[in-house]
Amino acid sequence: MKQPRHPAQPRGIALIGVLIALFFLSALVATLGTKVVLDTQLQGTYAQSIVGFHAAESALNRGMGEFRQKFLDYVVPTGSDFDPRTFEWSARNVTYQLVEKPGNPRNVTIPAGQLFAGLNSLEYGYTVRAKAVNQTNGDEEASVGAEFLVGNIPLFQFVAFYERDLEILPGPTMSLRGRVHTNGDLYLGSGNTLTIEDDPANGITTVQVSAAGRIFRGRKDNTQCTGTVVIDKLEDVVSPFGDLDPLSLPCVGSTRTQVSSSTLAAWKGSIISGMQSVSVPRPDMLSRPPQGAGLYWTRADLRIALVLNTPGQLPGGPLLPARIEVQDASGNQDAIKTALLYTFMSDPINGGTYANGAPSSLTGPLAGTRPIYYTEVPVRGFTLSLSGATTCTCSDTAPNCNNTNPSCYPQMNSAGTALADNRYIGCPAGTGTCNNGGQALNANPFNRTYGSNNFVGTGGRPGMLGDLDYRRGGFYNWRERRWMYLLNVNVADLLRWNAYQPAGSKLFDNADTTDGGLVLYLTVVGPNSSSAANNYGVRVFGSRNLWFPTNPGPGNDPTGITIVSDQAMYIQGDFNQGNNAAPPYGTAGAPASNLPKQPAAFLADSINILSNAYFDTAGCKNDCQSNKSLTDTSRRATTTWIHAGFLAGVDDTTSGNYNGGLENYPRFHEDWSGGPTFYYRGSFVSLGTPLHVNGRWCGTGGSLSSGSQSPSGCNIYNPPVRDWNYDPFFNNAANLPPLTPRFVYVQQVLFTEDFL
Repeated sequence: MKQPRHPAQPRGIALIGVLIALFFLSALVATLGTKVVLDTQLQGTYAQSIVGFHAAESALNRGMGEFRQKFLDYVVPTGSDFDPRTFEWSARNVTYQLVEKPGNPRNVTIPAGQLFAGLNSLEYGYTVRAKAVNQTNGDEEASVGAEFLVGNIPLFQFVAFYERDLEILPGPTMSLRGRVHTNGDLYLGSGNTLTIEDDPANGITTVQVSAAGRIFRGRKDNTQCTGTVVIDKLEDVVSPFGDLDPLSLPCVGSTRTQVSSSTLAAWKGSIISGMQSVSVPRPDMLSRPPQGAGLYWTRADLRIALVLNTPGQLPGGPLLPARIEVQDASGNQDAIKTALLYTFMSDPINGGTYANGAPSSLTGPLAGTRPIYYTEVPVRGFTLSLSGATTCTCSDTAPNCNNTNPSCYPQMNSAGTALADNRYIGCPAGTGTCNNGGQALNANPFNRTYGSNNFVGTGGRPGMLGDLDYRRGGFYNWRERRWMYLLNVNVADLLRWNAYQPAGSKLFDNADTTDGGLVLYLTVVGPNSSSAANNYGVRVFGSRNLWFPTNPGPGNDPTGITIVSDQAMYIQGDFNQGNNAAPPYGTAGAPASNLPKQPAAFLADSINILSNAYFDTAGCKNDCQSNKSLTDTSRRATTTWIHAGFLAGVDDTTSGNYNGGLENYPRFHEDWSGGPTFYYRGSFVSLGTPLHVNGRWCGTGGSLSSGSQSPSGCNIYNPPVRDWNYDPFFNNAANLPPLTPRFVYVQQVLFTEDFL
């Protein structure tokens, strides 16, 4: 049976339904399309804002980096440094400006928990704002700001600061007081006992031994571990109270081992390995033209150079093979100051007083010593024999000779040319028995050339009076196995003589506090100045006390001096003793009128120490002890005291070849055995290896048999008793030497963003 049909639906109603559905579908598509466009636009805007933010943020980093570099260059931002600056970054114009905060600078102590906590830092505060503008549409996309601190930590706040590996492995008992840091590995050991401790009675209240690398108990040059090493912990719970508690760092068996972090934890933070490496000054900071004008050459108040192979003379004196002169920043002679320097060099001393009224620092047998002179190198292999003269046999390989023999030193002709066979001035070729007038020389065959009056000390001879030959000779360095050219300067006399000069006739301003005081640059200019190894150096002598118009003390800012050389530095005798009551200056025979200690530093390729006994004119003159046996009585050292920061190069240790360690940072050249003490208060800083000396440390002891040229042993030195301390005098920023080397940190303390 068929089902009945439903009535048919109207066709118009169905069509309307379809149209309505299509309308809604179209609206939905349109809405979705609009949303996609809006989302795309928003994403694009967001992406642009992110790029703009990064552009503005890069300006903050650039500004902070620029100011950090200025401090590394020993410059404080000023003037136009605070002008707005603009650069382009990813199609954005970026503008930034730095503003100084009030109260700069601040002398702060780095708080506990931060890197190098307890050190003093000179901090400067700044704010920087930056904005980024889109180059396409001109929209400002980001605006940010920051507040940051730039801190300067002087390297002379460490008793030892090394850029490379540091080894402390003394033979005799040795104590170090202060902070020790190396950017490399640290090796600790001793032939007896090494102690690193505080010294509250002298202002050293903490201990920090840190290494960016590893810490080893034992040697680097071999695998041995010997002796006793004691380092104070950062706690005081054991009687007697008032100082930090010591704890021994033992060997593990007899073999070198790396000290683990768990072992170091027992010291409560006074020993740290894996510490952040510290950025240090550039290695070329001591350079001079033509090798490059380093910081200290450029900023020096006075530059004195010994110029080899360039004849020179004092007014009225003989023509000599080398010239001493004052140079300008370009490395050229400053004629006006050189003439003034010659006045000082030739100024007669009468009763210990210069012609301008300045008293000399030298008394007794050294009175009358020329304040600036140079040490000559003997002519090698010369065999001319004259009446009253002996054959000169001096050479680098045959040093055991009479180096005070005048016939060992070059003579000059009237044209200023050194005579190859060491003939006398004006003599015909092949002869040596006439003077300039062709007359025979009898009593004094050396006449106007290097003669018997040319000694460092007078020893009963007429010192400077009538002696206008400013050379002496000659110094033999057993470590380098070379005769050395040395520029010698009595810094104390230079300071005092200059202070007595009338205005307009001074070499420098004694009271100048630019860069914190005076910078004196001493150098030797010759064909080997830039060579990897040479026989050049400078020597400071006669400077037990430094003559300055201002004195250290509460409320005073002492002038101070930094003495710099790109060559080896030799320091003879007490330096910057000051009012120090410690031995030997509190004993009988101490000077009655000490001047106050001054901020002082030596910066050089290497640093060498010669004791107070070295210029003993009663026994030896003109460095004649330098080439004798270490067992000779003339090479006996006496107690010596130095107050100054040191910055110099040290050798690297290789397998089986020890560099001498921190204990031999200062190079010795005498027999200190049996009791003489080297008292040192300052800071040892090493930023690399020496450029101009390559003689290796070969140990102590040695001797020469009669007539021998080859020593038994090294024949260089026997070590002193080492009484070394960090000088807490440097804790006060006012007492830091001029242009003290430093490392710089930047610390961001606040960041802001303006939402646009």
